[in-house]
Amino acid sequence: MGITFYPAPSTGGGGGTTYVNLTGSASPTGTLDVSGTFRTNGPALITGSMNISGTLNLNGSMTLKVRTVTSDYTIKVNDDYIVHGQSGASTLTITLPLISAVPVGRIFVVKRVGNGAGTVRVSTTSPNTLEVGTSTFDLLGQAETATFYSDGTYWYVGAYLAL
Repeated sequence: MGITFYPAPSTGGGGGTTYVNLTGSASPTGTLDVSGTFRTNGPALITGSMNISGTLNLNGSMTLKVRTVTSDYTIKVNDDYIVHGQSGASTLTITLPLISAVPVGRIFVVKRVGNGAGTVRVSTTSPNTLEVGTSTFDLLGQAETATFYSDGTYWYVGAYLAL
């Protein structure tokens, strides 16, 4: 059980690539850099960062960090899902991090779960903007969800769901 490094087979692609295979339970700490294929067939807890240049194969589930907030909040680069329990009548703001602080393709999901009359406003920090040239995106109703991702220049609204 643990981490196994092995060279790529001579057939089937990769020639010279090192594969990382996690079986059983493994918990690397620090930074795990993988250039090639990363496979896991069991629980893998990675504390720190993992950089994959190649393919990520998961045979199981993936857990992402969920942060629940009830007031203005600036998203941290290691957040994944931000759940806002808006219960009042005012506008509460969730601020996306600077694009320069996150890798291209970084995704954040913001969900509004409160039933207050106010607005949950997702905003950017100058000089960053959303793809449409604005700096804000509002979640007005209960259970509205929006996904935001970066292309290195703009924040994009990748998906929006209103129930």
